[in-house]
Amino acid sequence: MQYWVILFYSKHYMVMKPYVKKEIIGFIVICCMTFLTLLNPYIMKKIFDEAISMQNFKLLFRFIFIYGVVYLLRQALEIYQIYIFTYIGEKLVYDLRMNLYNALMNKNTIDLEEKGKGELISQILNEVPIIVNFLAGTSVNILIQVLNITATFIIVYSLNKLIAITLVIDAFFIWVITKRFNPKLKSINTLIIKNKATVNNTIKENLDNLKIIKYMHFYKYAAKKFSRALHKDILGKFSSISLTNKYNLYLSLLYFLPSLIILSYGGNQAIKQEITVGTMIALFTYINNFLNPIQILTNINIDFQASIVAFNRYYDTVSNTNEDKRELKKIKCLNDGIKLNNVSFGYDKNYLFKNINLNVHLNTVVKITGENGTGKSTLVDLLCGILIPDKGEIEYDGININDIDKHSLKKLIAIVPQRTYLFNDTIVNNIKVGRNIDEKIILDLCKKFELINSNNNLNLESMVINNGSNISGGECQKISLLRAIVNNPQIIIFDEFSTFIDEKTKNIFYKYMRQNKAGKIIIVISHETQLDLEVDINIDLSKQKIHIDQNYKEAVL
Repeated sequence: MQYWVILFYSKHYMVMKPYVKKEIIGFIVICCMTFLTLLNPYIMKKIFDEAISMQNFKLLFRFIFIYGVVYLLRQALEIYQIYIFTYIGEKLVYDLRMNLYNALMNKNTIDLEEKGKGELISQILNEVPIIVNFLAGTSVNILIQVLNITATFIIVYSLNKLIAITLVIDAFFIWVITKRFNPKLKSINTLIIKNKATVNNTIKENLDNLKIIKYMHFYKYAAKKFSRALHKDILGKFSSISLTNKYNLYLSLLYFLPSLIILSYGGNQAIKQEITVGTMIALFTYINNFLNPIQILTNINIDFQASIVAFNRYYDTVSNTNEDKRELKKIKCLNDGIKLNNVSFGYDKNYLFKNINLNVHLNTVVKITGENGTGKSTLVDLLCGILIPDKGEIEYDGININDIDKHSLKKLIAIVPQRTYLFNDTIVNNIKVGRNIDEKIILDLCKKFELINSNNNLNLESMVINNGSNISGGECQKISLLRAIVNNPQIIIFDEFSTFIDEKTKNIFYKYMRQNKAGKIIIVISHETQLDLEVDINIDLSKQKIHIDQNYKEAVL
C-alpha cells in the first residue's frame, strides 16, 4: 500500500475516533445485510432444484416464506444502517466545520489573506461534505464490499472452479485499469476544487465591491471576471466527465465479460445436464454479487480521489494553526502599561519600522499618524498580538506578549476599526457580542451617544442587516464605538473612528474619554491635526519619529 494511503487512513482514524462504536455497530449491521444478500441466490437454487423440479408445493411455499423473511429482515437492517450513518455523517459535518472554523480563527491574518474569503467559505461549506461522504460509511462500505467479494468467490469456487478463476482474472484487469486512471482522477479533482474556490472568491469580491461597481460602472469588468471563473469551472467538470466516462467504458466491458461467459459456458453445461438450472441461476446471480461490489469500489475510488484532496486541505488547515499549546500567563488587569523593546516589523524583509523603543503607561493618550502604507494598522496589530514582531519584544506589565494567554489579553483591549463590522442581529447583540453586560448600561450609553433618540426609530431590539445597510453610516459607527467602550477595557484603540460621526457625537465622545481616561491607555489613529484630547505621546510613522510631550523628547525609530 502506498505511503499516502497509509497516511490518509491514519488521519482518517484520528477524525473518526469519537464515532468508532457506532461505526462498529454499522459494520455489524452491514455484515448481516451482506449475509442475507448472499443467502438469496442459494434459496433461489433450492426453489428450482428441489421444489419446482420435484413439484413439491409444500417445499415451494416454505422456501418462498424464508425468501420473504430474509427480504424483510434485510429491509429492516437497511433502515437502521441508514439511520446510523446519517447520524455519524451529520455529526461529522458539524464537528469538521467547527474544527475548520476554529482553526481559521486561530490563524495568522497574513496567512488568511493569502487565501480569498470565497475559498475559505468553499472549504467549510463545500469540501467538508466531500470528506464526510467518504468517512461516514464509505470506508466501512469498502471493508464490506471486500468481504462480499471474498465470500462470493468462495461460493462460486465451490460451484464451478473455472468460472471462479475467470472472475479473478477479470478482477485483476479491473485493478490494472483503476491503478492507471487514479493519478489522473486525483489531478482533475484537485483542479475542480480550486476552480470552485475561484468562483466563490470572485462572487465574494464582486459583492464586497458592489457599490464601487455601481458608482464607476465597472459592470463589464466584474461580469467578465466572473464569466472567466465560471468557464474554468465548467471546463474542469467536462474534463472530469470525459475522463470518468472513458474509465467507466473500459470497466463496463470487463463487467460484461463474465456474464457472457456464464451464459455461453454455463448454458452449454446446463444443456449437457452437467449442472442444474438452479446452479446456473445461482452462478449468474453470484457473478453479479461478485461484480457489483467491484463496481461499487471503482465508483468509490472516483469519490476517494476527491476525498483525498479535500481531506488533505482540511488537515493542513487544522494542523497548521497559530494556537499556542504552552501554559500561558493570564492577566486580569493592567497595572503598569505596555513596553516596546527594539520592535521591528516588515513584509517580505521590507521593514515598515525598525527598533521602536517606547513605554506607554496607564492614563496615557497615544496618537499615531502617518501616510497610507506606513504601518499604522500594522503597529496596532502588533500591540493586539495579531502579528508577531520580526525582532524585539512587546511586554504587558513586564510579561512578553508571546507568553500571555491571548483570550485574557483581548479582554483588556477594545478596538473601533475604521471600517465598521456589524452582524445580522439586534443592536443590543451587536454591542454585547456574546458578553454578559447589563442592558441598562447599554441603553444609557446609547442615549448618551444619541444612538437611540426621538429623531430615529431605533431601539435595542432593532435589527441590523447586511453590515448596517438599513441604518446610517454614523449609526453604524456609534454601534462599533459603544461595542468597544461598554465593557470598560483598559486599552482602547480608535482607528480613524471619526470618519462617519458628526461633530456633536465627536464632542460627546471626547468628553466621555476625558472623564474616563483614568487607568486606561487610549490609542488614536487619526489624520486630524487637533484632537479634543490631551495627547501624551505622538507617533508619526511618516517621519519615523516618536514625540513624547512630557519631556519634549524626540526619539528616532
